[in-house]
Amino acid sequence: MIRQLNIFSDFDNIVKECEDLIKNTPFKNNINQLAIQVRDPNVGDWYESCGRVHQIGITLAEQDYKYINPFLKGTAIEAWLNSLEVPVYRTRLMLIPTRTCYSVHKDFQPRIHLPVITNDQNYMCFPDAGIMQYLPATGHSYWVDTRHRHTFMNCSGQNRIHLVACTDN
Repeated sequence: MIRQLNIFSDFDNIVKECEDLIKNTPFKNNINQLAIQVRDPNVGDWYESCGRVHQIGITLAEQDYKYINPFLKGTAIEAWLNSLEVPVYRTRLMLIPTRTCYSVHKDFQPRIHLPVITNDQNYMCFPDAGIMQYLPATGHSYWVDTRHRHTFMNCSGQNRIHLVACTDN
């Protein structure tokens, strides 16, 4: 369900860029996410792809969020997206606060995770398979089959930051 991918050589700059984004861009509506990819390549919007895209009566196509947020042109984050071996869309920077857990859920497509700031008290969990795995922030990306029921737990006293990209592959 989890497969380690190649290491990204400019990982230190991704960490710095993510820290700067969190410091300088407020989160909205109690959703700790920022849009890395957007629908319009000319409009920078930090929030349009954040939160749930499948809601009662409303379904947005995740694949429509395929352009780098113009605020991130020329960054290490853009270089990381371009380095992935599969097409990705609706990428978000996600912050999971200390001592929190997502609800158990399934996604419609697999995800590629790049842990940016984490520690060994942060776990990706697949309860039906009995899997609880720590993904270290080493510059490696991870392909995760989130079409299976899963959650994420931050059991530590430090916020966890990661980049998450949707993929069809």
